Amino acid sequence: RYEKKTGALTLTGNVLVELTKAESLLRQARLREIKNQEVLRGLRAKTTITADRMVVYPKRRECEATGNVQVTQKGQSARADSAFYNHKTEKITLSENVEVRKEHGEWVKAKRVVVDVKAQTFRAEGVQESQFLLKKS
Repeated sequence: RYEKKTGALTLTGNVLVELTKAESLLRQARLREIKNQEVLRGLRAKTTITADRMVVYPKRRECEATGNVQVTQKGQSARADSAFYNHKTEKITLSENVEVRKEHGEWVKAKRVVVDVKAQTFRAEGVQESQFLLKKS
């Protein structure tokens, strides 16, 4: 459903969005600034997002997903009650009952996770449990 007044496109009921490459959401100049290889791999991988409801605001370049949100990429996945993406700040915020898993057994359960593409950071807030593997030097 499209609301002309707000410019919002609302999708409901088993919403599925597939991005062949998430890097298409970013400006080329920003991609050249990213040095973290793990971040680049994630941006270049196919990304699948499912949710009960998704609202896209094209003019504001924002997107909000709610209800059983799942994001999957090769080697990693995330679940949350809600997710919000702001193109201007280049931040993805996962909220409530967040669980992020990586292929090598690393995972974190938290109240909130903020991924800042611009700063190339991952911040978990209200961590409930986590497991990280350390490399021997």
